[in-house]
Amino acid sequence: MRHRADLLTIESGPKDDRIPCARFRRVGVHRWQLEMPTHSGRWQATPLRASLDELLTMLVNDFGWTLQPI
Repeated sequence: MRHRADLLTIESGPKDDRIPCARFRRVGVHRWQLEMPTHSGRWQATPLRASLDELLTMLVNDFGWTLQPI
Protein backbone atom coordinates (compact mmCIF):
# COMPACT_ATOMS: atom_id res chain seq x y z
CA MET A 1 0.00 0.00 0.00
CA ARG A 2 1.26 3.45 -0.88
CA HIS A 3 0.18 6.71 0.79
CA ARG A 4 0.42 10.18 -0.74
CA ALA A 5 -1.49 13.23 0.53
CA ASP A 6 -5.20 12.24 0.62
CA LEU A 7 -4.69 9.03 -1.39
CA LEU A 8 -4.14 5.41 -0.35
CA THR A 9 -3.21 3.11 -3.23
CA ILE A 10 -3.29 -0.68 -3.08
CA GLU A 11 -0.75 -2.25 -5.43
CA SER A 12 0.27 -5.76 -6.47
CA GLY A 13 3.50 -7.19 -7.80
CA PRO A 14 7.22 -6.79 -7.13
CA LYS A 15 8.55 -3.50 -5.74
CA ASP A 16 10.15 -2.48 -9.03
CA ASP A 17 7.03 -3.19 -11.14
CA ARG A 18 3.90 -2.39 -9.11
CA ILE A 19 0.42 -2.74 -10.62
CA PRO A 20 -2.32 -0.54 -9.12
CA CYS A 21 -5.40 -2.45 -7.90
CA ALA A 22 -7.53 0.19 -6.17
CA ARG A 23 -7.26 3.63 -4.65
CA PHE A 24 -9.02 5.42 -1.81
CA ARG A 25 -9.39 9.22 -1.91
CA ARG A 26 -10.23 11.14 1.26
CA VAL A 27 -13.29 13.32 0.57
CA GLY A 28 -14.10 14.27 4.16
CA VAL A 29 -12.91 13.82 7.72
CA HIS A 30 -14.10 10.21 7.90
CA ARG A 31 -15.30 9.73 4.30
CA TRP A 32 -13.40 8.11 1.46
CA GLN A 33 -14.19 7.38 -2.19
CA LEU A 34 -13.14 4.21 -3.99
CA GLU A 35 -11.35 4.68 -7.33
CA MET A 36 -10.43 1.90 -9.75
CA PRO A 37 -7.79 1.85 -12.53
CA THR A 38 -8.96 1.75 -16.15
CA HIS A 39 -7.40 -0.26 -18.97
CA SER A 40 -5.52 2.88 -20.06
CA GLY A 41 -3.86 3.31 -16.66
CA ARG A 42 -5.97 6.26 -15.52
CA TRP A 43 -8.15 6.30 -12.39
CA GLN A 44 -11.93 6.34 -12.46
CA ALA A 45 -13.97 7.29 -9.41
CA THR A 46 -16.76 4.97 -8.35
CA PRO A 47 -19.97 6.24 -6.72
CA LEU A 48 -18.96 4.41 -3.52
CA ARG A 49 -18.29 6.73 -0.56
CA ALA A 50 -18.06 5.55 3.04
CA SER A 51 -15.62 5.12 5.91
CA LEU A 52 -12.33 3.48 5.02
CA ASP A 53 -13.30 0.30 6.91
CA GLU A 54 -16.59 0.04 5.01
CA LEU A 55 -14.90 0.63 1.64
CA LEU A 56 -12.24 -2.00 2.37
CA THR A 57 -14.99 -4.49 3.17
CA MET A 58 -16.81 -3.59 -0.07
CA LEU A 59 -13.58 -3.90 -2.06
CA VAL A 60 -12.83 -7.38 -0.70
CA ASN A 61 -16.42 -8.68 -0.86
CA ASP A 62 -17.63 -7.07 -4.11
CA PHE A 63 -14.44 -6.44 -6.11
CA GLY A 64 -12.11 -9.12 -4.76
CA TRP A 65 -11.12 -10.14 -8.28
CA THR A 66 -9.26 -6.82 -8.63
CA LEU A 67 -6.96 -7.81 -5.76
CA GLN A 68 -5.77 -11.06 -7.35
CA PRO A 69 -2.02 -11.20 -8.12
CA ILE A 70 -1.21 -10.57 -11.77
